[in-house]
Amino acid sequence: MKSAMKSQLLALAIACWATQVFSFSKTTLVSNCQNQNLTASTHVLRGLYLLGASHHAMSLQAWEMVGIPSLSDLSDEKRVRFAIREFTIALSKLEQDPSYTKAQIYSYLGLSYRMLAVEFQKQAERQAGGSQTAKTLSGKYFERSIAYYTKSMYSNPGSLKYGLAEDIVITIVASGDLLRALRAISSFEKQGIRPPDNSDHGLLKLKADIYFVLGRAQDAGLAYEEWIEKGGTDIKLAPGDQLYQKLQVMRLRTGHPNNLPSK
Repeated sequence: MKSAMKSQLLALAIACWATQVFSFSKTTLVSNCQNQNLTASTHVLRGLYLLGASHHAMSLQAWEMVGIPSLSDLSDEKRVRFAIREFTIALSKLEQDPSYTKAQIYSYLGLSYRMLAVEFQKQAERQAGGSQTAKTLSGKYFERSIAYYTKSMYSNPGSLKYGLAEDIVITIVASGDLLRALRAISSFEKQGIRPPDNSDHGLLKLKADIYFVLGRAQDAGLAYEEWIEKGGTDIKLAPGDQLYQKLQVMRLRTGHPNNLPSK
């Protein structure tokens, strides 16, 4: 049962300052002198490259890539830590180079810390009985991710807040605290955070998915119906599709049609 729940949580989450000191030796990112010559936008692009968005390296000159280790030589943990360092430096240089906003960099830090938290979460699961240190670090970095996403959300104009609210909820779900995720969705709804036009209404979908994982079939059915009614762009209601199968299950459990198309 716990294993199944864990798998569902991981699937749901994916639908998803460094505290340890490393000896950089030959893989030091940049010297202090080089560092001073790099702009905030360059540090952002380096950070995105380290997170796996390799196409961003095409925008950089060779000298701007100096000091970045080969990604194949880095563990996932080190790669994310190096990216966090780049984004943090970028924040300190925004006055000289406002190519990116604080809100954008906060969101990149939110993503980075979520990736780091998930990495420690995996480490804890791989170790027999779970490593308490890895669990503690995972929880710490999930909280840091949520904090940065929250700062980004409240620094952004209204049309962008909704997507960041989704990121916050996805991060909370990834941490395993589904009830907290529901409280966050409720809070965003009360604050009047609304999706832009042609949105997929992701928070409604997340709410329905969470209810489904928790076994609250009636609440899940109503949430899915609201999402369908508002025209979520990810809707597929053909036999064999995942959402169709969920609605079939809930119809059997609750006796409610749950907007299944008639045969």
